[in-house]
Amino acid sequence: MHRRRDLSPGICLSRGLAEAVAERLRTSALDLYALGDLHLHISGCPNSCGRHLVADIGLSGASRRINDHPLPHYTVQVGGHVEAGQTRLGEPVGQIPARNVPDYLADLLSAFAASEQVGDFGAYLAAGGRQMAADLISAHTHVPEFAADPAYYQDWGAAIGK
Repeated sequence: MHRRRDLSPGICLSRGLAEAVAERLRTSALDLYALGDLHLHISGCPNSCGRHLVADIGLSGASRRINDHPLPHYTVQVGGHVEAGQTRLGEPVGQIPARNVPDYLADLLSAFAASEQVGDFGAYLAAGGRQMAADLISAHTHVPEFAADPAYYQDWGAAIGK
């Protein structure tokens, strides 16, 4: 029996996504300090190594077949929280192609920043932000045809062409 040695630790490359998200937020007009103590956790697979289930916004890697090609996706969960006697798991609001996650997060955080609840993500979710997070998923699900953009079908941080 032969074992593959080139397997990544998860389904998706969470470190590559983290770098892409950081870059997208750095270049945005968002005042990240105004958002308060917001926790974003990323796991490369459904296992909770990255503790995505207890984050305000949690992302866990998944794979789907689109246009007959595997395409990395992330399941988005919101509302997780860790505090003595008040711990709760985030609730899934949908899945999004990996290449769309940075723009999705910038849009979600912009909506939060423009809300009356800025600084308290839990209050934002309770006041309609959970539905906003789900609605924004549909605005970020477009996937180009493979022939038009094969690099889109690679995860963040993946060696293109491998």
